[in-house]
Amino acid sequence: MSDYTLIPGRFANVTPSDTTQLGGQVISLTVGGAGNLVVKGQDGTTATFVVIAGQTIKGKFSQVMVATTATGIVAGYAV
Repeated sequence: MSDYTLIPGRFANVTPSDTTQLGGQVISLTVGGAGNLVVKGQDGTTATFVVIAGQTIKGKFSQVMVATTATGIVAGYAV
């Protein structure tokens, strides 16, 4: 049996912010334009991913930081 909680059921555009959290259970981030994707995980650790256009990064994310240069970011939420 598949675990459907690993498949996003809701999506939202993301505006990078060092203060505003994404909220909910973000399990993926997809970028429209290449660059650096600077994120904070649910454990508070910050990481930088070098991404290409159309790439999806899977994880449990709490924030997308303003140092991000990638564009067109969409969050996928577990529902």
